[in-house]
Amino acid sequence: MTSLRDDTRVKHWGHAKAMQWFQDVADDGLEHGLYRTVDSDVQYSPSNLPHVWQPTKQQQKYYMPLPGFPGDFRTLKEIADDILSTDDDHARAALLDDVADRLLKIVRVLHEEHRILGLVTPENILVSSGSIVLLDHGFWHDGLVSPRWIKNPPYEQIWEPPKDRKQIGKKPMDFDERLDLRILTRLYQGLLTGLWQSVIVSGKESREKTKCNKLWRNLEDACNGSKSLDQFAVDLKKLPLSTHFLGPTGSEEQARSEPSPGMGKILRGSIAMLLLLGGIAYATYYVGVWPPPPPPPPPPSVPVGSAVAAALKPIRENGQITPLERFQAIQSAINVPRSSNVQVTAEEKSLIDSEIQEAMKIWSAQFDDAYLLLNTGATRAEAFDSIIELRDQISIARQFQDADINQTNSEKIKSCVDRVKSLRLDRRFPKSVRDSFDEF
Repeated sequence: MTSLRDDTRVKHWGHAKAMQWFQDVADDGLEHGLYRTVDSDVQYSPSNLPHVWQPTKQQQKYYMPLPGFPGDFRTLKEIADDILSTDDDHARAALLDDVADRLLKIVRVLHEEHRILGLVTPENILVSSGSIVLLDHGFWHDGLVSPRWIKNPPYEQIWEPPKDRKQIGKKPMDFDERLDLRILTRLYQGLLTGLWQSVIVSGKESREKTKCNKLWRNLEDACNGSKSLDQFAVDLKKLPLSTHFLGPTGSEEQARSEPSPGMGKILRGSIAMLLLLGGIAYATYYVGVWPPPPPPPPPPSVPVGSAVAAALKPIRENGQITPLERFQAIQSAINVPRSSNVQVTAEEKSLIDSEIQEAMKIWSAQFDDAYLLLNTGATRAEAFDSIIELRDQISIARQFQDADINQTNSEKIKSCVDRVKSLRLDRRFPKSVRDSFDEF
């Protein structure tokens, strides 16, 4: 195992006696990751999490293979600092909800094997695009000596007393999942506010800065022990951490405005009765007096020889047409009245609009594929290719947005642009690349 260059960030990851990055030639290619040294008599018990430590031939030294390089990872503390240092709410939202969801899944995995979250801190949780690593989880286990960082804990207020509890519960009855939920809510609060403390900020404090008071009530209830992990997971799905910055939208607003169950039954009964009476009246009058109206005629087709049909001909004849070529054909159709001084009919406008919707459907799928590649543990080279692809996709989408007669896709395109903007906080990429996202 050969040590890579000393990385100042790596040295401060976790609370080990010593932490370094390594790379070595393995049977299946280049292997790289972390190795650490711990104090004597500090033992380790690995969990079933994807990334755990493995013993080396040297006593008290362990190693952990990891995908990527130091620049691909950030501690939870670094992520919180990034979130609080930007004014871009949409960039913060994408990052927050992704990290929060993955932390919750980590807790579930541990509970399935009757383990507890343990002595986590903002500096010993490591995050990349495809991984969350608990650097100190499993140290120590039945050892005679506890690690020094547990004797003088840097983030003691996050933990549940006693501060020297071990990182594994031996029996199912040894742990209460609500204790881990309390720790989880404190980590969430730290991501939102930079406060790493035992209590959730009061309603008055949170209302001064939040756009979703209900989110903070959920966090407070969970930290007080009045919710189970499953109940909190449902709450978090309805009101994710991003609502602190963006406010509740869509289904969250709908849930807020829903009537009480009792009133709902009354309303549903009244509406059903009105519909029934209205249907009877309609049937009695219209069916008895007037014959049913004929179905609306189908929209007339665009003449084959029209200039619009000719401009769109490449789309229909070329099954391998690229998004850019598709756009160029649509743009040519839109420019027909300008270039040939002819009046475009309503039918031709409808045809153009349908082609735009089909083009956006194909574009959206390609955009999602590129974004997925970026966030599923892609290598550095694949990530850069994905970034270039995303930038090209956004450029094409903006041209479609300008061409869109009814502006049907404006919100979809804006959402995709916001997702790309969120990458400004992704330190896998050099600052020059991240700064280039500002142009979006």
